[in-house]
Amino acid sequence: MEYFQNFNYHTHTYRCGHAGMYKTEEYVLTARDAGLKALGISDHCPVPALEFQDIKLRMHLKDAEEYISEINGLKEKYKDIEILSGFECEYDNMKAFFLSELRDKVDYLVLGQHFISDVKREGNSDYPTVYAHEVCAAMESGLFDMVAHPDIFMNYSDTFTHIEDQTKFMENARIASQMICEKAKELNIPLEINLHGTLENKGYPNKLFWEICEKVGTPVIYGVDAHDPKEFLSMRENMDKSEEKIGYANLNVLEYYNPVDFRNSNQVLQNKLRDTIKSAYTYEAMLANKTITNILNGLPEDLDKETLEYRINELLESEKRKLENSYAIKSRESTDESAFIARDNRLSYEEKLFYTSRIRAGLINLSETLRLRLSFINSLAEYVQKAIKAGAYSKAEIANIVMRQAEVNSTGDIESKIQQLEILNDFYKQKLEEGGAQKAGKLVKSNPLFGKLESDASPFLWSSDGFTNVMAVSMIIMFILGIGVGVAMMLLGM
Repeated sequence: MEYFQNFNYHTHTYRCGHAGMYKTEEYVLTARDAGLKALGISDHCPVPALEFQDIKLRMHLKDAEEYISEINGLKEKYKDIEILSGFECEYDNMKAFFLSELRDKVDYLVLGQHFISDVKREGNSDYPTVYAHEVCAAMESGLFDMVAHPDIFMNYSDTFTHIEDQTKFMENARIASQMICEKAKELNIPLEINLHGTLENKGYPNKLFWEICEKVGTPVIYGVDAHDPKEFLSMRENMDKSEEKIGYANLNVLEYYNPVDFRNSNQVLQNKLRDTIKSAYTYEAMLANKTITNILNGLPEDLDKETLEYRINELLESEKRKLENSYAIKSRESTDESAFIARDNRLSYEEKLFYTSRIRAGLINLSETLRLRLSFINSLAEYVQKAIKAGAYSKAEIANIVMRQAEVNSTGDIESKIQQLEILNDFYKQKLEEGGAQKAGKLVKSNPLFGKLESDASPFLWSSDGFTNVMAVSMIIMFILGIGVGVAMMLLGM
């Protein structure tokens, strides 16, 4: 291969827990020595504070600022190579707002869909199309600038015991490949030929996928997916091996790519990102909705409100016990691993110190996450109590109110809070007219108000002190935003 790509935007550091113990600066220096003119550092992104972290896969949320700061320092130190900061992330609609916040802190985001929550990968003949739908949704979100190892689902093509299941998998693989390539071309998002997969002889890069990509004409780049600076030195060799492996001839390989420049010139992607941020709820709100919906789906429809509240609280307490058990298991595993590392004579003193220090920090973070999750569960119990007291009857209505209460308590967007409080006012007015808050209601399947709330794009929330306090809070916030005259007149009217 005569062509050599002089940029790379898929690079990891020691913070992910499964790369070498190399300083980030070593990646920069080795990339420069290998002839690269641009380097993006894109370590695996952290998860929200309410989610338990796996120290073998990614950095903790509290490490993100130091990670970004270090990269910014390297930008200033090395002017002869362009350096960009990024994260490699899995897409999850529950985390869309969280990912948008991460995106604001760095230059670009890489989509690396290693898994899909609650979906089995091995022995699942439908996995390719499930994966493709998630990847396409991720691209549609506007959050991501490139797709790493888009053919990674082919890693599971040989996990079947029955030939008919494997045949179905390959049929779905063809469909999935077509879906991903067409969506990437539509949005002008480059797909990555992953050189680390070639280096380690994985199921990707995959010939079928890239044959389809060639026919579609999707933009393509190479990604080192570096976990060791020396991988830059073998970049040209691995590009040649990839070409031999997948046998392409006329792929639409980009000779120049910069995710910042491409983003700035891609108005469609910018618009999609804006729409995603506008419609996304915080992770806390999404988790609240998921937790309460799962609980409500297991309850009968005809409970009176006192019994309903009792049963929900009972199941929330069960959720606490599950979290505590999960914490105990993870803590025990970490402690055992630390002891094993201490006895492992194959490791140097520096390696032992690095890994045990990381485990120790992980245990502290686990403890903090448990504390936050238990507090979160307590808040859900409070939200449920308020929802039922307010006159919410249907399961869907209760779940929506809980989600929106969690949203207003976790979002920093003042305009969103005002909008939600305005809808809350309408909610209270209608309930008061119906006498809903005074009824000893049953949990019924439908409620006329829910249809209105569901169709309204704005969330609805309320204050624990009732309608009057909600109005007062709304007025105070509007006053702060500069709507003083109108608020003053309303106060005088009251």
